[in-house]
Formats: sequence, structure tokens, C-alpha cells
Amino acid sequence: MRVWAKVPDDGIHTACATVSFAAAFVQQLQAGMSAAELERRLAAMPDQDRANRQRTLMREGFRAPFAKSALQYFDRVIGDMERDLSESPWLAGDEISLAEMAMTPYIERLDRLSLTNFWQESWLRVSDWFARIRSRPSFARAFEAWRPRDYDDLLRERGVELWPQISLLLARR
Repeated sequence: MRVWAKVPDDGIHTACATVSFAAAFVQQLQAGMSAAELERRLAAMPDQDRANRQRTLMREGFRAPFAKSALQYFDRVIGDMERDLSESPWLAGDEISLAEMAMTPYIERLDRLSLTNFWQESWLRVSDWFARIRSRPSFARAFEAWRPRDYDDLLRERGVELWPQISLLLARR
């Protein structure tokens, strides 16, 4: 369970931010701001490394080397999930645990981005795991009750459009 609870801090959180920004937020920002406004926003960010990553994603999208690395990291983590789920029904054993709480937001983000092909085509255990997570009443309270539908629609549309490009960047496809 501790191994899975560390995964967000060990890289999946950063990978998720990169994938989310490249998949949806770039388009959203560019549609709502002029180039000068975008540059002012980036220049005002306290973390200029982050601002530079965002500049690169605005320019290159998933062609940015670190974006490809983020996709591959997600792919590797989901493969690790599949491996562990082959040994037990939950990530860390026979009962749901903090491991699920640590990983669910990141798998949910991929779902909201219509990037479920990460697991649906190849990793049936992850697909089953996520279905069981989603069927829990606590999932609805945590993820569904406040969900802004129009925002999710934007995320989903972008993921559907991008999957062909993303699948080419994943070595296993």
C-alpha cells in the first residue's frame, strides 16, 4: 500500500498535469486569451520552470519530449497496476485501501480526458478495478456530485481527438 501511496509524489501527479495541460488546458487558454495575455500570464507565474513547460506545451503539444515521457510514465504505472491486480482484487491486497485512494484521481482524470484506451484495450484488470471503484457510493460523492458537465465535455472531446496521436507516442501500441 505504501508503494502505491507514493506513486503520486514519485511522478504521476506531474505526468497528469502535463497530460491534462497538453490535452485540454492549452486549447482552453489559447481560446480565451491573446498571445500577449498568455505571455503576461506565464511571465507572472512564480515558478518559471513550470511556465516554460507550459510555453513548450502551447507550442509543441504532445510533440514536446517531456509530454511523451509523461504519457509513457502513465502507461508504465497502469501496467504496474495490471500486474498487481493479477495477484489480488485490489492494488495492495484483498481489501480496498489507501492505494486505491492514491491512484483513483489519476485514473479518473484519464477517464475524463477520454483516454481510457490506456487500459481498456490491453489491461482488463485495471478496467475491472476502475469499474468497481466507480460503483462505490464514495466515488459519486467525491467525483460526481460537483462535476461541471460542460467542462468535462471539453475534456472528453479533446481526448477523443488526441488519442490517435497519443497512441503513436506509446511504444506498446
